[in-house]
Amino acid sequence: MAKGPTIPMSKRIVIMMCAIVLFFVLLTGKLFHIQIVKGEEYQAKAISQQTRDITISAKRGTIYDRNYKALAISATAYKIVLAPSIIEDEEIRQIILDGLPPILGIEKETVENSLAKNTAYDVIARRVEKDVADQVREFVSDNELGQYISILDDPKRYYPYNDFAAHVIGFVGSDNQGLAGLEAQYEEYLKGEDGRVIAAKNANNTDMPVEYEKYIEAQDGNSLVLTIDETIQHYLEKRLEAAYTDNLVGKYAAGIVMDVKTGGILAMAVEQDFDLNEPFTITDEETIEYLSTLEGDEYTNARAEALETLWKNVLVTDQYEPGSTFKTITSAIAIEEKKVDDNSTFYCNGYRNIAGTIIHCANRSGHGSEDFQRALCNSCNPAFMDIGALIGGDTFYDYVTGFGLRERTGIDLPGEGVGIFHSKESIGPVQLATISFGQTFKVTPIQLITAVSSIANGGKLMKPYVVSEIIDAEGNVVKSFEPTVVKQPISETTADKVASMMEVVVSDGGGRNAYVKGFRVCGKSGTSQKIDQKNEDGTYDHISSFIAFAPADDPQVAMLILLDEPGVVPFFGATIVGPIISNLMEEVMTYLDVAPQFTEEELAEQDVAVPQLTGYTSAEARTTLSRMGLGTKVIGGDGTVEMQIPAYGQTIPYTGTVILYTNGSVPDDNITVPNLKDMTASAANTELVNLGLNIKIVGKDPYDAGVYAVSQSPAAGTVVEAGTVVTVEFRSKTTTDD
Repeated sequence: MAKGPTIPMSKRIVIMMCAIVLFFVLLTGKLFHIQIVKGEEYQAKAISQQTRDITISAKRGTIYDRNYKALAISATAYKIVLAPSIIEDEEIRQIILDGLPPILGIEKETVENSLAKNTAYDVIARRVEKDVADQVREFVSDNELGQYISILDDPKRYYPYNDFAAHVIGFVGSDNQGLAGLEAQYEEYLKGEDGRVIAAKNANNTDMPVEYEKYIEAQDGNSLVLTIDETIQHYLEKRLEAAYTDNLVGKYAAGIVMDVKTGGILAMAVEQDFDLNEPFTITDEETIEYLSTLEGDEYTNARAEALETLWKNVLVTDQYEPGSTFKTITSAIAIEEKKVDDNSTFYCNGYRNIAGTIIHCANRSGHGSEDFQRALCNSCNPAFMDIGALIGGDTFYDYVTGFGLRERTGIDLPGEGVGIFHSKESIGPVQLATISFGQTFKVTPIQLITAVSSIANGGKLMKPYVVSEIIDAEGNVVKSFEPTVVKQPISETTADKVASMMEVVVSDGGGRNAYVKGFRVCGKSGTSQKIDQKNEDGTYDHISSFIAFAPADDPQVAMLILLDEPGVVPFFGATIVGPIISNLMEEVMTYLDVAPQFTEEELAEQDVAVPQLTGYTSAEARTTLSRMGLGTKVIGGDGTVEMQIPAYGQTIPYTGTVILYTNGSVPDDNITVPNLKDMTASAANTELVNLGLNIKIVGKDPYDAGVYAVSQSPAAGTVVEAGTVVTVEFRSKTTTDD
């Protein structure tokens, strides 16, 4: 009879069973670790061993102005890609190492480092121009390197106008990602979606035939259509460039042009511009010289700070004290609250004593008795301190909030700042007094022009915006942005009243330098002290500004111009910024086909076409010209007119002079234009007429006291024909409107 297993054998069986179980437990754990814990990692490695994945860059969307002029485009360029992991032949490696660097203009070390990598996709050159890419193709073809070197589309961002609208458009980095301006703000829409080529590899780690490839097409980015008008932007930048130089501006000249009815930005510029195609290049000689004295981290930090300053759109990001431009808002509040009217009167003795603090008027001798309109025309601080007291701190605070000056406007540009204002509880008598004329608080320029535009459009506070539409590659609208009314801080009646008062400021007040014949301009100047930046000598620098809109009967556009730290005297906003507004407004109104409406006085000053006078007697010609309001200068004595200057059909200003040549007196020599700067209109007219030249006078009230020539065309020293019209601009230099 067989015996059962002995006890030792049973132990062995148990031990064997435990070992088997333990083996399977460990195996299961290992499989779990491989498949679950490390599954994705190992799967990726396996796929990488079986495939070669190549990125196809998407084409970035275009940025257009409102008339579809391209301001930022993606030009054709290429990237050169190596597949070092599949290059096993040392001879092939050497061919690539010797051949590619001289074609691409890169260091040999760059290619060496790439060849050392265990990857099937390594970019060694980006943004390669077509001619260079063609040379690479020839090199690849000649040496049968197609499976090792790829030439792929790599769109290059290009800005056709270089520094044009730089602070609005922004720029991209080396990876084609938006870093500033609209390029950054709308990155999600502009960037598109990269495509891929996934090529299968066999057991020998070489590419399978093309039928095994998977191609995922790149999706091009959407394009932006802006509210910016390229022509108006050009006008603005031209004026700011001249203002920056002429007024020895220490920091920046900047400006905004806004459609008052929609809030759309027609132009926005900061004169400290930079080349969008080379955004990291500093061209300012003083900055370059300063950086040259630094090393290491000190240099790196200083350079980064300089670039940040260069790129900053101060019109959106920075705050400043608005000065007397804010008196338009104070006026609107006072009218809306019925604290003042046309019968209100004030007395200015040159200052106010507010709770023991003496606060002066710009006119230290005082304005005497004045009504509300004249107080605004005079930009009288004491009168506005009285008005502020009538309004009261709590009410003032609520209206400042209502005008959007304590919150961001929501403009679609990055880095928007917000105004800095007193808390309601902290507004005492002194604070209320200074607030009333635009000091001791700060706003951003975009906040101020948005607020004042509500006066122009009947009381509606609009949300400012720069992008009107987002469209796809076929031109289909992906997203549109409509004008948005944020709130209505004042009534239409109040808005119209303030607008009419601002028109008088320009036509018959301190803002007369902004006057434009034929276009009724409403405006207000400002000159604010930078009271938080006291100089070592105890003085303060200034920001000179002017805000305006036109035409008065149906406002279309508003514009704000600022000069930060002008270096000329006088530096009043009315004196140095008013003429910029005048010239820019005339250009913009004309471009927008706004029909001029001339007064009878203005019509009398319009240009006159010169009639045909040759063959007439000098007496007949003189009579004809007199009836047309033109003067006559006869050279050669009475007789038949043999030559006239200007010639038949040319125009000269009303009251201009026609030169008649008789009895063989036809001139042989031309005339050198004299320097007329700082002359009065009378003196300039006499000077030119005596030389046989005509004058065209530009500017408001040229024969008033304190009005002098500030510019002329043709320039002094230019040689011209007799009878040539010299255009001379006259501006007031005595205004103290702040």
